[in-house]
Amino acid sequence: MRGTLCTRTSLAAIAALLVLLRPAPTIAAQGAPTIVVTNATYLEVDDQTGLWQMRGDPVVVTRRAMTVRAPAMTFDSRRQVLTVTGPVSVEDEDRTLTAASVVVFLADERLLAEGEVIAVVERGAPTVRLQADRLEVWSQQQRALATGAVSLTHGPVTLTATELTYDLQAHHAIATGRPRAESPDATISGDRIGVQLDRDELTADGAVRITAETVEGTAPTLVWQAAQHLVTLSGGAIVRQGRNELRAEVIVVDLQRKQIIATGGAHVVVYPNP
Repeated sequence: MRGTLCTRTSLAAIAALLVLLRPAPTIAAQGAPTIVVTNATYLEVDDQTGLWQMRGDPVVVTRRAMTVRAPAMTFDSRRQVLTVTGPVSVEDEDRTLTAASVVVFLADERLLAEGEVIAVVERGAPTVRLQADRLEVWSQQQRALATGAVSLTHGPVTLTATELTYDLQAHHAIATGRPRAESPDATISGDRIGVQLDRDELTADGAVRITAETVEGTAPTLVWQAAQHLVTLSGGAIVRQGRNELRAEVIVVDLQRKQIIATGGAHVVVYPNP
C-alpha cells in the first residue's frame, strides 16, 4: 500500500496516529524509542519499501532529547536510518549542530554530518565550538571524529588540523594532520596536539614549535597551561630570545611575566647588546 499526504490540514487531523514512525519489529522488540514527526507539509509512506518521504518548513523530528530540523527528510523504517538534507540543525541536550546534510543511524546511535559542519557544546564553560567538513558522532561511546578543515575553539585557544578526535565524556581532544594551536599568548605546532578542555591544558609532541611575543622554542614534547600562561618544553628543549639561545632538558616559560627557568644540563649562549 502506498499513501500520500500533502496538505498541512490532513496531517494535523490524524497527527496522533501518523506522527509516530514505528521501528522495525526487531528494533521494537528491543524497546527502541519512538520517533515523532511534526510540521511536515508533505508525507509519503511506502509500505513495500518502508520509506517515508517528508518535506516541510522545516520538518521536525524528535527522538529522546534529539531534535532534527530540515526542509527534507527520508526515513528508512526497516534499516532505522534517517537521511536529512539541509540546511540541517540538530539539538541534543547541551549540543547543537548545523550542516548541509546529516544521516542518523538510529540502531547504532551514530550520526554523520557533512558540509560546513558547525557543532557547539555548552557543557561547562567556556563553550566549545567545532567546525569541520565532516563530523561523525557515536553517542553511546561519547566519541566524535572530525575531518577536513577542522577548527576547535575553546576560550582564547583555537586549534586547527585536518583530523580531530573528541572524547565528550573526558572533555579531551586530539588533533593530527598539521595541528596548530593559537591564542593571544602564543602559537604552537607539532605532530600531534591534545587538549584537556576542562583543565585548559594543551600537550604537543613530535616536532613541537612555539612562537610567542619575545621567545621562540622547540622541543620533542610540550605542556601548555593556558590559564597560568605557563609553557613547559621537555626532552631536550631550545628557547631563543632574539640571538640569545638557551638549551636544557626542561625549560619553563612564563608567557605573562616573560620569565624562563631551565633545569637539566642548561647551556646558554648570550650575545651582549652592543
